Amino acid sequence: MMKKWQIITGTAASVLLISVNSYLLLKKDSEIDRISYVSQYEETKRGDLQEAFHTEGVVVPLEEHKVYFNEQIGAFSQFTVAEGDTVNPGDPLFEYESFNIEEDQRMLEFEADKLEEQIESIEDHIDELRSFIIVIEAKESTETADEDSTNFIYNSVVDVEKEIYQKELERELLMAEASVIQKQISNIDQQNNMLTTLSTYAGTVTDINTSLGNPVITIHSDTPSIKGSLTEEDVDKIEVGMPAHVFAADEGKINGIVSKINTYPEDEPSLNKESSYPFSVELQLEEEQEALLTGKHVNVNVVTNEILDAVTIPVKALSTAGIAKNAFVIGQDGTLQETPITVGLKMGQTQEVVEGLSSEQLVAIHPDIHSENDITSFNTPIWTKYISKTAIENLGTKQIAKYIFTGFIQR
Repeated sequence: MMKKWQIITGTAASVLLISVNSYLLLKKDSEIDRISYVSQYEETKRGDLQEAFHTEGVVVPLEEHKVYFNEQIGAFSQFTVAEGDTVNPGDPLFEYESFNIEEDQRMLEFEADKLEEQIESIEDHIDELRSFIIVIEAKESTETADEDSTNFIYNSVVDVEKEIYQKELERELLMAEASVIQKQISNIDQQNNMLTTLSTYAGTVTDINTSLGNPVITIHSDTPSIKGSLTEEDVDKIEVGMPAHVFAADEGKINGIVSKINTYPEDEPSLNKESSYPFSVELQLEEEQEALLTGKHVNVNVVTNEILDAVTIPVKALSTAGIAKNAFVIGQDGTLQETPITVGLKMGQTQEVVEGLSSEQLVAIHPDIHSENDITSFNTPIWTKYISKTAIENLGTKQIAKYIFTGFIQR
């Protein structure tokens, strides 16, 4: 009888315990926390993201130079180069007998003076740009600037330095041309009225017109570039100045920059066919990289958008509700918090986070949520490889019972 009574009492107590816990867990607005389950999580990271436009191209010479002969100023004598010859600025191309050697000399001297004025003008402009950089950097060192102001100053200096670089290139080209003209003046043969036309370019002679039809000589630069074609849909996707990566078979990646986009189509516009627009990529070969063979076909990736040092998370860590984006952040206090975030550029399975997260935070991947609250406690799987038999044996009976009871209540 006593045993029967104990059985009834134990059963009733068990039913009561289960009923009370079930009621508290399932009751709306219950103060009892529901525990979520996190089986996988990752850390937010900082990294660079790129968005690229993919197309194809072919290797062509960077520049094509045409040399002309004016039959009204003299009688042609002879070519001093042949097809396939490599020439540099100052190398002789052809000779002719001048009809008015004094006038030709005056014209060359006038051209030399004009080039000298252009060189001086560029040098003055370069000095002004360098002075501007000094003023900007001095202002930055004397003022307490926020991050936006610092970035603006940095970008301004970078832009000015780019302009200085371009002006220095222009100056070098003009100086090379002036040097060639001075050499032509010194080579004038007053006695025989002979003049020698010198090359102002470096490259390879690809064509000589022996019938003296202009151009009499064509010179292709030895520096390669990439030429491609864009459809009507794609022509607005890239801009001059965008970085590009060129991939050729067995050559690896070669960096470059979009140098030209034609706004007029390759062929005459027609209602019956789609227009295509040529574009060019100027290559930036490293010292150890060999020039690509003319005519070789390549793949081109143009970087249309680039985010440096962005906070990123895996795409699978995003929780989407309509157009809103959220992530479940694991706090240092052991809680799981659903956090609204603003996303930016996406590259593959990596998502930029513009607002809402910082680097080195833990985010849960597809957590099993059992709470309507924004902040909830959570459990993770038991990683048996981190459990030692010795650690379990050192636990007392009361501790084991406490952990079992805690786990039962939480689940």
